[in-house]
Amino acid sequence: MNTKNILLTNLRSAVSLDLARAFSMQGHKVFGIDSFSNPLIKKTRYLAHTKQVRPPRQEFENYKKDVIDFVNENKIDVIVPVYEEVFWISKLKPDLPSHVFCFCDDFDQMNTLHNKSSFINLCESFNIQVPNTTEVSSLEEVQKSWDNSDRILKPVYSRFASNVFFSKDTSFKDLNSANIDISSSRPWVYQERIKGQEYCSYTLAHQGKVSGHMIYAHDFTAGKGAGISFKSVESKEILEWVVNFVQKTNYTGQICFDLIVNENGIYPLECNPRATSGLHLLSQLNEFPEMILNPREEITTLKEGHKAYLSKMAMVLYGLVQITNLKQAKSFFDHMLKGRNVLQHYTDENYVIRQLSTLLTLFKIARQTKVSLLEASTLDIEYNGIK
Repeated sequence: MNTKNILLTNLRSAVSLDLARAFSMQGHKVFGIDSFSNPLIKKTRYLAHTKQVRPPRQEFENYKKDVIDFVNENKIDVIVPVYEEVFWISKLKPDLPSHVFCFCDDFDQMNTLHNKSSFINLCESFNIQVPNTTEVSSLEEVQKSWDNSDRILKPVYSRFASNVFFSKDTSFKDLNSANIDISSSRPWVYQERIKGQEYCSYTLAHQGKVSGHMIYAHDFTAGKGAGISFKSVESKEILEWVVNFVQKTNYTGQICFDLIVNENGIYPLECNPRATSGLHLLSQLNEFPEMILNPREEITTLKEGHKAYLSKMAMVLYGLVQITNLKQAKSFFDHMLKGRNVLQHYTDENYVIRQLSTLLTLFKIARQTKVSLLEASTLDIEYNGIK
C-alpha cells in the first residue's frame, strides 16, 4: 500500500477522531493542527504529531503561514479539512506545495454552497425544486407577511441551526425584540417551511464523481440542529439527487445536505461542504480511507439500520430532556443499547475526562464572549462571508 502523511485540520470533534483512526489503521501517518487550545483528541494515539496554530478567522495570514510551515516540516501529502476551517483551508489552497492533495473544493464554490441564499439560487439554476426563498436585509422586508405565514428566517451564514426563527412559533413583536443582526452586510434568508420527512446526507466526491455516500436521520440533537444520535437509512431517490448535484458542480471533497422529502419530491434546505455526523457511520467501512484518497468507479453506500451516538454524556445532557413520548423513549434506549458509542469505542484516552476538560475551556470562552457553548466551539474557525 502507498501510505501517506495525512493532515487533519481540526482536532476538537469526535469526527476528527474517527478520521484519525480510519487512516491510521490502514498504515497512514496522521498529523493534526487546531487553533483551539484544548481540543478533544490532541493526545490520541492515532496522531503522530499535533500543533496549535493561530485562529484563521481572526488571523488568516498567520494561520496560512502556520499551515504551510507545518505541511513542509512534516512532508504532508494529503490535507483533509474537517469542519468550518475548511473555508479557510480552501482559501489558502492555491499557496500549498503543488504535490499536496487537499480534499476540498475551491474557495468560490465552497462559499456559494455555504451561503444559504446562493446555494438555493444555484439549485434553481440546475432546475432543482427548492422552497420559496428570499434574501432579506432588514426586518421591514419580513414584517409584511410574518404573522400570517409559515416561514423560516435564518442567517445566510450559520451553523447548528442557531438563530433560526419560525413564524408559527414567534410573533413579529417577539422577533423584533430579539435584536437580531440583519442588514445588507449580514443578510438572512426568508424561506417557505416545507413539511415532510427530514434527512441528512453525507457524501465523498472527486471531480464530480461520488465515491462514498450515506443518508441518516437523527432523533436527538444538541440545540436545534447539532445531532448527537444517528441512524442510517437508504433512499435511491436521494442518492440520485446527490449524484446529479455533485456532477453538475464537478465537486471535490466532503459534501452534506439537509433535505425534506414529501409527496412532491426532494427539497434541499441547505448545504454543508464539510464533514458532518454521517461520517461516524460511513467511516466504519474498510473502504472509507480510499473513498477520500482516490476516485472510485463504483459508489460505496451504507446500508440501512446502522446506529451511533456521540457519547453517554451527550445523550444524558441533551437527549433525555427531549423525550416526550414512548416512541422517543424507545429510540433513546435503542441507540444507547444497540448503537455504537463513538467515544467509548476508543481506549487510548479517557474521553469522559477529555470531554469535561474541553467543555470547561468552552465554558470559559462562552462566558467571556457571551455566546452559547455551541457558538463558542467555532468562534475561531467559522466563516461568515467576510473575505
